[in-house]
Amino acid sequence: ADEAMREWRMLHGLRAQGFRTPVPLAVGQEKVWGVVTRSFVMTAELGQAVPADQFIKQCSPPERRELARRLGEMTRRFHRAGFVHKDYYLSHVFVVADGRELELFLIDLQRVTQPRLFQQRWRVKDLGALAYSALKAGAAPTDLMRFHKVYAGVSKLTAHDKRLARRIQRRVAWLCIRRPKHDADFVPWAGPVAAGESNSRPDAARRLPRP
Repeated sequence: ADEAMREWRMLHGLRAQGFRTPVPLAVGQEKVWGVVTRSFVMTAELGQAVPADQFIKQCSPPERRELARRLGEMTRRFHRAGFVHKDYYLSHVFVVADGRELELFLIDLQRVTQPRLFQQRWRVKDLGALAYSALKAGAAPTDLMRFHKVYAGVSKLTAHDKRLARRIQRRVAWLCIRRPKHDADFVPWAGPVAAGESNSRPDAARRLPRP
């Protein structure tokens, strides 16, 4: 199936398991000699929804804490259900603020899958992308730590949780080195450099919480 059909199926599949997504309305394909040449998927508008990477820049401290909590809960359920997003950036989560409640919606689902092999590897990639994009949006280390504790379902990180956090840190560091073109101005390890310390080698851990 092409991307539009994959997203259509995943919209229905995730909604059936209780995840919020845009409401799917229609899907279509144009074929030439049996080969899909064009396709589309149409969803309902999300109303007052704001991308999470924008929401975090304008929300209050209580809303920021609530976002970390709700995001941790949703991500834990998502991964425990066997799903991985493969494009799990903060911009692919939309937020609707309804009083004190925050509703989170998943978008851009064409690459979502339920891998049978290397599930933990894919989860680390999801979590690394999320942490990287959160840092880019201005998240603080305390925000990431709050998210990670909720994701792990603990009040204090265990040795296993700390090993996972270190794997996520390494993934973020790799994304920093990779430096996509649209992130050319983003330096998450930037900050005051101590006298005699070289800043030529990226060190994402300067902005990440130590597990």
